[in-house]
Amino acid sequence: MKRNKSTKKELTKFIIAVLCIAGFFLLKGVSRNETKYIFNNADFSIGKLIEYSKGSGTVITPNNVVNEPGNPPFVKFKYAVKNIEYVNRYDANTYNIPGNIIVEGKEYLVVYYNKNPQKSRMLFEYPIKDSIDFERSVKEFEKTRKYRLGGGGIKSQQMNSKALSFHIRIDSTFLASYTVDSLPQVKDVKPVIYGGKESVYELVKKVAEYYEYRKFIVNDKVLGKILLVNIPMNLDGELKFVVLASYDKSGNPIDAIRLGKLEQVSDVYYLETASIANNEVVRNIHFDGYDAEAGDFVTRYTSEKYTLQENGIIKKE
Repeated sequence: MKRNKSTKKELTKFIIAVLCIAGFFLLKGVSRNETKYIFNNADFSIGKLIEYSKGSGTVITPNNVVNEPGNPPFVKFKYAVKNIEYVNRYDANTYNIPGNIIVEGKEYLVVYYNKNPQKSRMLFEYPIKDSIDFERSVKEFEKTRKYRLGGGGIKSQQMNSKALSFHIRIDSTFLASYTVDSLPQVKDVKPVIYGGKESVYELVKKVAEYYEYRKFIVNDKVLGKILLVNIPMNLDGELKFVVLASYDKSGNPIDAIRLGKLEQVSDVYYLETASIANNEVVRNIHFDGYDAEAGDFVTRYTSEKYTLQENGIIKKE
């Protein structure tokens, strides 16, 4: 009798666990469909992040990682549509929340369902400072809309290995706040140019560590990776890098370029941001500091274009 009771209890626990997991995936499917519906019938606003919680424990996320239950990260934000203020809150089970680039109190692009503005998603890869930022971000979103319906452009593109379709933006917020915690380290990376005078960065390059932040399929022979650079040494100021690297199907490095850079020391401010749309890479540079050639302090804005070719070579235009 005791054995039967014990068996019944275990069976009951098992059934409850199965029902909980099934219920979760049902709700996740509903959330994904709602996101798709919002993106396909979208209008836009500027939202302010009111609250961000990193969550606790190991949770089931949009990447289908199922381990111990926990409290998933969540965001709460406000935005206005036709002079009416809306407040929305959702967690990482509803839509991707990239914690390493989120800053409470900052403003980001909000996409909402045009017939029901309460249904919305906050797009943290598009921080907004002014109306120009807003207009540019809306245009970029429109270009990448069809790649985002899997919860992010990279994930959707990975399901279509024949298309050279990848979209990402490296901005100042990301550069200032990224961390390499829990990211896999990458040992094989083609030499990367860190700056105009490489001798200045010689020691930094010797100790630099590379971590895989994202990967995407270029074609059936080439894989692309976004790498974050960690410099395990005390620096007089701030120095951060993001790298775009390409690999063959066996994992051998093909090419690599600097995709983002933030350098702040006493008399120099250097910011390098970038965007990738399909195989086109645009790198934007903002320099404030002493220019030895000019013999004076200067402010300079420049832009460079590259092409990620089908053979994996990253060519400057």
